[in-house]
Amino acid sequence: MPRVAVVTDSTADLPISLCYRYGITVVPMSIEHDGQVLDDRPELALTIARSSTSERLRVYHPPPSRFVETYRQLGKAHEAIVSIHLSQRLSGTLHSALEASRAVSAQVAVRVLDSGSVSMGLGFVALRAAQAALAGASLGEVVASAQLAAESVSVFFLLGSTGPLRQRRRIGWAAGLLTDVLGIRPLLTMSEGVVVPVTRAWARPHGISQLYELATEFPRIERLAVIRSPELRETELDALLWSICPPTRRLETTFSAALMSWFGPEAVGMAIDASMGGSEEETDGDVDALATSLDRNRQHG
Repeated sequence: MPRVAVVTDSTADLPISLCYRYGITVVPMSIEHDGQVLDDRPELALTIARSSTSERLRVYHPPPSRFVETYRQLGKAHEAIVSIHLSQRLSGTLHSALEASRAVSAQVAVRVLDSGSVSMGLGFVALRAAQAALAGASLGEVVASAQLAAESVSVFFLLGSTGPLRQRRRIGWAAGLLTDVLGIRPLLTMSEGVVVPVTRAWARPHGISQLYELATEFPRIERLAVIRSPELRETELDALLWSICPPTRRLETTFSAALMSWFGPEAVGMAIDASMGGSEEETDGDVDALATSLDRNRQHG
């Protein structure tokens, strides 16, 4: 059992299998759908994708009480917790986690981190922290691993429309209006914790090509993820990206219901982890190597 537990939220878009494999606890956002407030789970995302109601959803960040419950439960089996979340400039999730960490401080030490990202940009940071925890890292070492990963992760999104983002004030009104009027598909990224435009595509195939070109600019790709709506099958992007990244270093995942409400059901995303380390299919060797590195650093510390 690792000394340090890792927590994130559902906007990380991590596949359930990876969460189980690495022991990552996911606190869900809440989604108001058809008059009900439900947890942001994969099955809800699929239902929403099929109903084409993503733009009408209301998304709520987890209340502090949800984090308190999670932290107290994890505190029974772990010495400390690292809780990593989407950018505080996009959601109040981080503030809820901070409030909860203070409420449980007498029981367990909790470090709350802002990934500065979202989707698998956040997911890769949580994954790197969980790998460090499995290798026996201390609280400080897990935090350092997460912070290093946050500096090495990039995420990009190709949208069908900026309407959902403008409605939720996640992108500038003027920039969004121009692209929608002209039928341009915006290509976005995260910068300093906010969603910003990278470039514009005149059609989806053009946008897919631009995503591929962005990926080829990275001299090193440790992991690569493609993110899409649960209803979208393999896209042209998959074939292009898979040609530059071996199977052991790539994964496919789907947007959470919360992110579909922001980006729309036609969106496709790409996340790149350029930090040092192995893929999720090289878990045992990667964790062993990390444990050896941690021991060496402690001996020289």
